[in-house]
Amino acid sequence: MTLFSPIPKEGGESDPPLAPVTLRILADMECIAWRREMAVDGSVSYPWFSDNVETILGLPPERFTVNSKGALTVIHWADRDSHLASLHRSAATQEPCHEDFRAITAAGETRWLRGSAYPRRLEDGRTIWDGMWQDNTQRMRAEAQHQMLMDHAADCIFIISGNACITWSNAATERNFGYLADELIGRCIGDLVELPGNTSCNNQPHAEADDDACLPRGSREVNAKRQDGTTFPFEMTISEVRNDGKLSLIVIGRDISRRRTAERLLAESEQRLRVTFAAASLGIVVVALDGTIQFYNPAFEAMAGDGYDSLLGINLFTFVPNDVMPPPSHIPPPGMSFCVLCEPYLGDGDDHHWRLT
Repeated sequence: MTLFSPIPKEGGESDPPLAPVTLRILADMECIAWRREMAVDGSVSYPWFSDNVETILGLPPERFTVNSKGALTVIHWADRDSHLASLHRSAATQEPCHEDFRAITAAGETRWLRGSAYPRRLEDGRTIWDGMWQDNTQRMRAEAQHQMLMDHAADCIFIISGNACITWSNAATERNFGYLADELIGRCIGDLVELPGNTSCNNQPHAEADDDACLPRGSREVNAKRQDGTTFPFEMTISEVRNDGKLSLIVIGRDISRRRTAERLLAESEQRLRVTFAAASLGIVVVALDGTIQFYNPAFEAMAGDGYDSLLGINLFTFVPNDVMPPPSHIPPPGMSFCVLCEPYLGDGDDHHWRLT
């Protein structure tokens, strides 16, 4: 049984190479069947296309033309040279021609076509290809959208095989670690981040039980190493997926150097504030809205006297008369201050005067 009909003599005509039922099946599969011919002088022509080419590309078969080099004019200009190169290589070697290119429809839309063609050299020197192109547009658009999303993600994303080798990484990984994507493929993740025990798997397969020890699931902070040898703090989350019974790990992480710097500066600022707070000659006290003391410095402790082991939890109005405080309606809004003078209750029998701001 042959799929395509016999080849007509040069200059002759023939019926469609495929049976009608076969053409209907191919149309349902969004496939275009076609026949290509290369003459002895190297000129290329397409004597036949299946009718569904108009459904996919918007042009009837008789509207398809080739340029002076033999490339179909519907093929995207950037793909014509590579398509012609594969065509001539197939003609010379008589090996299958694998074709993958973009085509421009009558409406100006880009479609991706992919297929194969098998050559036959006739006694008169012509080469004939019978082939099919499948509309691969939906898949290519999905891949392009996925790649765009991954390349613009701020976080580093790795896909790790069961033996801890990197099988895929995104653009952020290249930016953060200094490797090209191709240089990361096959590299052990332990070469980039510190693993438990600080060991590299050296691309050696190991049991999945060991996988969890080598790459514990969940989130953690580790030290990561760039290609130039410099290190940086790296926060990563490891999760696992299984596809067709095979284990893969998804590693998502980010450089947290800026966060660490901000935390260090904040800690230093807090320490300076604590030193200043403790060394201040003025009494400083932090109270809740109901007046409960939450924090105080040594100077305020000295002002309050020796009658308390701790002032925490004691109400400020134990010392300050209620009548010296302004009513709630007269308390300034946040960001503004007020000042009152009072004689505190300290219980030592002496007269004391406080100025509260």
